[in-house]
Amino acid sequence: MTEISPAMTAYRNSLADPTSDSYIPKFSMMPPLSLDYTTWELEEDVAAEMKQSREDAGISRVDTWSFDQFISAVIVNGLLHTELHTHPLHDEKAWAYFKASNPKVLDSSFEESIIFITTALGEYRHDPDAFFVHRGKEVLTRVLETFVALFPHLKRYESYNSSGLRASRADDFLDTVENGDIPTKRHYRERQLFGVSWSDSTDLAEHLAGVFAIGFEILANNGHTHPNDLSVSEWDYTLRKLARGFKNYHLYGTPLEAWVQDKFVERFTSFWD
Repeated sequence: MTEISPAMTAYRNSLADPTSDSYIPKFSMMPPLSLDYTTWELEEDVAAEMKQSREDAGISRVDTWSFDQFISAVIVNGLLHTELHTHPLHDEKAWAYFKASNPKVLDSSFEESIIFITTALGEYRHDPDAFFVHRGKEVLTRVLETFVALFPHLKRYESYNSSGLRASRADDFLDTVENGDIPTKRHYRERQLFGVSWSDSTDLAEHLAGVFAIGFEILANNGHTHPNDLSVSEWDYTLRKLARGFKNYHLYGTPLEAWVQDKFVERFTSFWD
């Protein structure tokens, strides 16, 4: 049997040491969730419109038919692009301070919170009914509360300039000369298949806010259902206020008000048409 050299042993140990610059996050092993609807019996013009809308904004009208599951997938796919080592919350002290300000977040580290969210929402995306049987509503609530707390921090901090200005939108980011030859075809193909691309994760919160805003507006304008405990007008008001809150974040970086955060969590399972 070939003996493993001390150097190789040290290298392998570094891959499992969260404090090492060579450390590979656990969530790196998770595959993205496919949003490819080629097996659906969509009319040709509907399928073409869906693909174009995905490229333009990361979401289409078709995606709002099961918007809660689509949201789950696009959150997971976005978080899998997280650059762990460059993120401030990867630091233990920064994470401790964050948790003190966000008591609903129970995970022991930033990485563990990503693993918790992606694992649970991946399960929810696969089968919501099975999720509630085996995991329960309490887990979904905790997942969404954790995501909402992390939401404004979901960005690549190295993409900010020395003045702390927000990174440009993904499309503009791709078009800037200083970024060199970025594969735009791959960017749009990833949006088609996953609702989010690696380039979108430059400011993931901004991209997700745009996706959510469009989705809630589509539901308000074209939806055919509403929760049993709300009237049609009450549900319309809720959807439009959610859309406006996320749109303001998307366009101006306006922090999400508590009402928007709470309703996003509380009404998550009602986001479908």
